[in-house]
This record gives sequence, structure tokens and C-alpha cells, in this order.
Amino acid sequence: MNRQRTAAVLFVAGLVCASHADNPTVRADPAGDVLLRRTDLGAVGAVNAAGVLPDLISLSHGRWRPTNAAANPYAGTYSEDPAAHFMRIDVTLAGCVNPPGTLALDGGFYDPYLFGPSPVFGFIEFDVDENPDTGGELGGAAVHRYPAIAARMGALPTINDDDDDTFPMDRYVVHGSQIDFTFGSPPQYERSGADFSMSFCGCAPPTIVSQGGDGDGLFEPGETWIVRGRFFERFAGFQSASGFWGGSDFGLWDPLVDIRFSHAVASDTTTITLVFPLTQTGAGLLAGVAAQPIDFNVANQTSLAEAINDLAIQSSSISGAVRTLSLGWKNAVASDWFEVRKWRATAALATAYIEEQEALYAWTDMIYVTSGDFDGDGLLKTEDRSARDAYVYSNDGGSADADGSANGAVAIPSFGRSFSIYDTNYDGVVNAYDWPPGAADVNADTMVDILDLLDFLDVFAACEGLPGPCLNNNTNADFNLDAFVDILDFLDFVGAFAE
Repeated sequence: MNRQRTAAVLFVAGLVCASHADNPTVRADPAGDVLLRRTDLGAVGAVNAAGVLPDLISLSHGRWRPTNAAANPYAGTYSEDPAAHFMRIDVTLAGCVNPPGTLALDGGFYDPYLFGPSPVFGFIEFDVDENPDTGGELGGAAVHRYPAIAARMGALPTINDDDDDTFPMDRYVVHGSQIDFTFGSPPQYERSGADFSMSFCGCAPPTIVSQGGDGDGLFEPGETWIVRGRFFERFAGFQSASGFWGGSDFGLWDPLVDIRFSHAVASDTTTITLVFPLTQTGAGLLAGVAAQPIDFNVANQTSLAEAINDLAIQSSSISGAVRTLSLGWKNAVASDWFEVRKWRATAALATAYIEEQEALYAWTDMIYVTSGDFDGDGLLKTEDRSARDAYVYSNDGGSADADGSANGAVAIPSFGRSFSIYDTNYDGVVNAYDWPPGAADVNADTMVDILDLLDFLDVFAACEGLPGPCLNNNTNADFNLDAFVDILDFLDFVGAFAE
């Protein structure tokens, strides 16, 4: 693969496929890009080695018109017609991935593998009003949301929604030490802009509504299940601005919904599908009875319109962080946001640990992330590698270096709980080997080849005996980043080049 093609592949990974007329938006993610990111102290907790790690292939969302919602909401057509009273979300994963069990978050039992060896956890988040300044989470919930965790994959995300403003990059956490649970301090990772979420949190056990196959309670290849749980929610950051009851807590809009898990043997993929009412008319059609008017009861007929209406009539006395997240929704007209294919979306998927511990999730895949892309432009280039070098030079042996030694490597304090964007191989240390194309790609052209050897020999000959960094033609002779160019750099480079 030549360099131009490599750059093009990296750039298009995670792009939004064009959406026209009544078609949904389809967001592609490369298959096979799973990167297991544990969050327990030391990043050593056991996950099921025999299971399939959640690997996103595509995410689609659009406005939906079922043929007969009460009988089968999954049969129908996409339509932007006002008579289409539903939204549809499809999440397609590689392999046979089963519904999540429970993580004992509500005082219940810990059984993440309740329905099989390959549970999916995580969050598909939607910025419904296309406004990054409304919506988000507060407190401990925010640390499990996209802006706080995406950089664990060794990159800043690249989001390429047509005609949308870029999400403020300074809200992403790039080092775990930045997570301080304080809303007003930068980075404001709490302000994700997301308003609603397809949630696989493991908070409470879902109910099996129907299961195909052998009916043994384990999701297996070729089976299609319908499961019920609180899988679609408005962000809890709105809670104190809300008058809702009937959900899992006062002020929360997290209705019980049905979702379909379906594994296709031919493609060996699992598709998770949610069809949900946009309007109260749709809620009535889904229930097969007359539509109920908008109210504040999450437990009866509900819809996206009802959830938005609650925010539209929020009290003017709301203050603080909740006001910041919710004020932009005041006086909103719900129907303005029914063009589901235009919603911004992010996805962060995870598996769970075999045994209960303080950490909840071991992240596996996130959309829009190209490991090693530290500026979020979708490409790996010289500036990215130079940024990693600069981080090591600035922090090696300092307070941010857990090993306390100036040795060309920055050890991350409390690794696992904490992290650094520059630790692309996620071993708890930032050093010369944190470069996904291979450490010997010294010219940062995303390929290890004879040009790297020639470039390194050139710059080493000119720089030997000098302090690092010592650069020529964008190649740093201080290969091991110990701030001095000597024979160890040469030997280390030759070792990496031979791998």
C-alpha cells in the first residue's frame, strides 16, 4: 500500500456515509480495530478470553415508518414524511455479541455474562439538537462518556458530520489526571453536547421478551432476541431541570424499551436495533391503542417529543451546571429535531470484567478514532509523532512520571484508572514505542521501510554526541528520547527496524 493510499484509508475511517432523501445516516467504523483498554488499577483485570470483544462495524439512524408498529416495529421503511412517527437506530458489531448482564450498579448482583460469553456494554450518544453546548453528564457518570474516554484509544477523535461545526477539541480529556469531577474546570468533558443515549450500562437486568433458537437463555449464533430494559435514555445531566417521574428516579427519562439483538451467520455480525416513537401518536401506534397526551409519567406512553417538551418548559430558576446543560432546550419545539439522520452521534463500546471490582468497563472500540492521531485530523503524520516526543521531553523524570527517572519514558501514575493519549500501546508508559505504524517509522510516513533506515542513518551521523531532540528532515536522531544522541539510539533503532 503506497503512502497516499495509507493516508486516504486513515482519513476515511469513521467518516459519515452520505445520506440522501429518506435514507438513514450510516456511520462506518473499520472492522478489526479493537483495542482493549482496561480501567482497573494496573490494567490487569481479567475479561473473558474466549469471548468476542465488541467491535463496531456501523451505526445507522434515521426516521422510520413501520408497516404495523404494534405487530412488528422492525418492518417498514425509512421516511422523512411527517407521518413517520418513529426513529430507528441500528448498531452492527462483528461476531456474535450478546445482551449485557448486570454490574451491580443498583445494589443488585454482578453477572455481566448472564446471557453469554460476549456481552456488549457502552454508550451510543446522540446530539439531537446539533448543539455542542447543550447536553452532557455530571459527576461520576461523565467519566464513562465519550469526551472523557476517547483518548484512551491513543487519539483525539475525528468527527466529520456534513455542515456541522467541529466539536470543541479542548473538551476532550487527553490525560487521566485531568478528570477532577469539577464542572467549571477545563477540560469540560461533562459538556459532551449529547442529549440522548442508547445505553448498555449494566445498570439493571434486562428482561427477555422473546428468544429464537434453543431457548436456553444464552444468545448464540443465528438467534434473534427481543430484550426489554432501560436501553434508551435522556442524559441524567438534565435530571434536576425535569419534572418527570416513573423512570428509575425522579427527573430521569429512561423508559423501558424493547431492542432486538440479531446474529447473522452468513456475515457473522450482530445487529442491535431500537425502534422508538418520536411522537405520542407513534407511542399509541406502538402500543396498539389510542395515543395518550404528553404528560410527566415515563412509565406510560412516552416519546422523544415528551422528553423534549419537559426540557422546553423547564423552570427559569434552574442554576449552575444543570442550567448550562439544559438552558438551550428552553422553549424548544420538539418537531424541529425529528430529522433523525442529522443527529450527531458517537459510540464507545466495552466489555466487562469477569469478577466485580471498582472499575466498570474495559473499553474495546470507539468510533472516529485513529490511534496515533493526536490532533484529530484523521491522519498520522510528523506533527503527531513530534507531539509524542515533546510530551516525553517535557515530563520525563518530573512529577507526571511515576518512575521518577529521566530515562526516555514517562510512566503514568495510577495507570489503568489514569491514562495518557500518547500511550498508544496502552502499557502504562509513554516512550518511543508509542507509534502505531511501528517505532522504526522515524519519518512518520506510516510505513517502516528502507527510507526510514536511510533517514535515520543520515540524521544519526550528523547528530551523534549532541543533545536531543536532534532533527533533520523531520527525523529525530534521539530515537530512545533520553535527550542525548548516542550509540544506544542506533542500537535501539536497528532493533525496532528488524522487528
